[in-house]
Amino acid sequence: MAAPRVKASMSRDARSFDFALARDGLYTAYISAARAERARNQCWMWRITQAASLACTAHAMSKSIVFVRHGLSKMNVALGRQPWGSPGFIDPDIRDAPLEPSGLAGARALREPLARDAADVELIVSSPLTRALATADAAFDDALTRGVPALALPLAAERCYMTSDVGTPVSVLRDGVGKRFKFRQEEFPEDNWWYGARADSPEYAPPPKDDWRPPGAYCSAGEPLDAFRARMAALTEWLEARDEAVIGVTCHWGVLAALTGTSFENCEWRRMPLAELRVRTDVEY
Repeated sequence: MAAPRVKASMSRDARSFDFALARDGLYTAYISAARAERARNQCWMWRITQAASLACTAHAMSKSIVFVRHGLSKMNVALGRQPWGSPGFIDPDIRDAPLEPSGLAGARALREPLARDAADVELIVSSPLTRALATADAAFDDALTRGVPALALPLAAERCYMTSDVGTPVSVLRDGVGKRFKFRQEEFPEDNWWYGARADSPEYAPPPKDDWRPPGAYCSAGEPLDAFRARMAALTEWLEARDEAVIGVTCHWGVLAALTGTSFENCEWRRMPLAELRVRTDVEY
């Protein structure tokens, strides 16, 4: 005798329970899939970020800066007679100190080694101070004659220690020592581009009582350390943003000490990877 057939039927509550299980299963599966997708996206974003970081590092590593310190200036000679910070020091008041004849000769002597060993320079940058412009004009003469672009850049100017670091108006420079350099409006929004000014000018701000400079009689405002370091950071960023692989930069002792942590002699030049430049806080300048 055949076993009695049991009618396959489900109560409404059972069907609701199974539907709830299915619904919850689908929701759980959806959440799991969403989390997996988010994890994959985060992984890709991380990879993209890492790739971008590596690309920036590689770009910086592939770029180099040919640094040149300006030739011997009249202020260098004056400070040799009365060192800065010595008892009874008086600012020699040599505004925008020009090169000594020997300093210009030293700059001209750089033409041959730079033409030979830095022939790949694609851009020439100079501090707008007269001693730097004159040095760059002589030292990079071969590149300038070949038509390599040249820019004057206030970011590369010396820290304002004394009157020798107070500049000359752009209207004078572009027709004189800086005639082979461009003075772009974005870098020179005003004719008087330097930090502070002379004591006999309306822009002059007297040194504060807590002036960071050694005791002495000064004719110009001193550039505070935080302002100078901010400018050096901006200079590094400016160089990083350029497309040129090799940039020649003619500047000053304070700038070079701040960015390289080392001291340069007058008319000394070095090629350095851009990636090695940073604002140093472990050296005095």
